[in-house]
Amino acid sequence: MNTDLYGKMLKEKGDIVIVAVGGNDITPTSQPKEIVRRITEIVNDISRNGCEHVYITEILTRGNFSKCPGLQKIVFDRQRIKINKCLAKTFKNN
Repeated sequence: MNTDLYGKMLKEKGDIVIVAVGGNDITPTSQPKEIVRRITEIVNDISRNGCEHVYITEILTRGNFSKCPGLQKIVFDRQRIKINKCLAKTFKNN
């Protein structure tokens, strides 16, 4: 994560923030619970900063895994689906 950009975003104190979640953290050995924990931490930081409405996108499927050796579509989709379900459950009231 770009910490400079993250700090600037927190200083803006937006009324609405959309967290566009991508799949760059998904690797053959990544843990969906850890990815969800980090996303939750980001959402909590934004909320503590005074933003009343934080929306989170789902991780979409993709087909190019050339930048992550060993990652295959089936592994990516399995983790992506777990992450999306856990985020939906965690933030169901948002």
